[in-house]
Amino acid sequence: MAGPARHHSIAWGPLTMLRSLALLLSLTLSGSVAAAASPRSLIGVNYGSLLSSTPLAYSVVVDLMQKNGFSKVKLFDTNSGVLSALAGTGIEVMVAAPNGELPNLAANVSYASSWLAANVKPHLGVGFLAGANITCIAVGNEALNPYLYGTKYVGLVYPAMNNLLMALQAAGLDGTIKLTIPLEPTILTDLSFQPPSDGAFRPGVQAELQKILALLDKSGSFFTANVYPYLHMGSDGLGTDIPLELILFRENGSYVDSGTGLRYTNAFDMGVDAFVSAIKAAGYPNLEVNVGEAGWPTDGAPTATPALAREFNQALVQHLINSPGTPLRPGKQVTTYFFELLDEDQKDVSSGIFFERHWGLFTETGVAKYALDLTGASSGTLVSASPKLLPTQWCVARTGVLVKDLLAAIQYACYEGGADCTPLQPGGSCYGNNSTLLHASYAFNTYYQHHQQGDNTCNFDGVATVTQRDPSTGTCAFRLGLDGSSIASATPSGGIIGTTQPPVSSTGDEGSVADQTGGSGKGATLRWTALIVPAIAGLVFGGVVG
Repeated sequence: MAGPARHHSIAWGPLTMLRSLALLLSLTLSGSVAAAASPRSLIGVNYGSLLSSTPLAYSVVVDLMQKNGFSKVKLFDTNSGVLSALAGTGIEVMVAAPNGELPNLAANVSYASSWLAANVKPHLGVGFLAGANITCIAVGNEALNPYLYGTKYVGLVYPAMNNLLMALQAAGLDGTIKLTIPLEPTILTDLSFQPPSDGAFRPGVQAELQKILALLDKSGSFFTANVYPYLHMGSDGLGTDIPLELILFRENGSYVDSGTGLRYTNAFDMGVDAFVSAIKAAGYPNLEVNVGEAGWPTDGAPTATPALAREFNQALVQHLINSPGTPLRPGKQVTTYFFELLDEDQKDVSSGIFFERHWGLFTETGVAKYALDLTGASSGTLVSASPKLLPTQWCVARTGVLVKDLLAAIQYACYEGGADCTPLQPGGSCYGNNSTLLHASYAFNTYYQHHQQGDNTCNFDGVATVTQRDPSTGTCAFRLGLDGSSIASATPSGGIIGTTQPPVSSTGDEGSVADQTGGSGKGATLRWTALIVPAIAGLVFGGVVG
């Protein structure tokens, strides 16, 4: 449960002051605050801080962003710990007003001003001391998604945006902080992007989007589209069956728009242009369109692998840098945020879509999953973090144990115990071994590390034991958890002084994780359609006892 929201100001420690002085010196040497945009500046990253059981310390997270050259980050809240860690780095920050705040923000300008004063202004810096470089506020996240929220937020997003714009104007911040709204393809009449030129807003949200687009256009802001080609692959996604060659930017990928005659070589451009077409049809042909989320999962489904994730993400980087624009907007750069920086093991997977938890470029402990060159040259790689981990010991299943006892313990670890057992799902990184003993060991160890290797967390009624020998095998990696010193302390976000946040649940109703964090990405997007994916019932792992 989230506690009362508090007003947080930045603690100006030595590190923040050094960062501020370094940033000031670099601006002085350049002779201009506004440096020319580099190709690298087109690429940002999403960071969700509330859906991990042991979130990496914020200072380590920000250091990870800097080491890998990310110049932009998109958050799903206004987490004061994250914003304090970002102070003085110069990284452009998009914060968010969570969906749960939309009713209050839409009600009156006074609340919008109070929200701004509590969640944004304290982090902007004082005098020559640079704060967090907040350049944009996302108003909600996928709030018009009918599969998540029905019509709950329809009619609230525009007034919330309008009140926040007036609050920014009153505070003199409208020149430096823009507003946007991240939305996904459920706002379109056709999710398939085929053809892109047929893109149009569905009737249920068209009237509100017309007003939103007018506000964005008048205020000089941009529209934010979430585009996931991965979810258009039939069995693993939306069932729209875009060919894999187009999804992965492969050389033989080709699609000709029957309406315009334009040729597409990838599904990403098709998705962007479907939004461009809808916005143009609404009367705003020149409104900038950026991509708020794009990525590829690495576990929990047959096509959710590090190899395919690397192929897609590397091709996306090269496309953004070397071939800017889309067929409808050739040469016009599209700022794109990778989803996401780190895995989040507490995302809701009750729908049976387990790969929701594994979209990170890095594991929860900050280890890069694959080589990825963010410069477009394909010669570099990601730089991992080096946080302090727990002692080198793992929890494994004992041999000679009855299968029914192992299955009962797995059931507890993966469900009631909160362990992330994604790799045990069909197509997952630990599924192919086909050994109940290995699957049990993985579940037990994940629970054990999740609970900080605590006393009595590796017992499971006598069927588990601790070992100092790493049980990892093949693609099935048994990871160590973060030492307590490497875990971020909880910090409130999103509310204002004198208000109490509603309880956090997993229902999708008011106060849910999706409402409080704006969905933190794919928890919302994966329910774009009535997608049917077999959920695990009874936990059958290959049927062979190890």
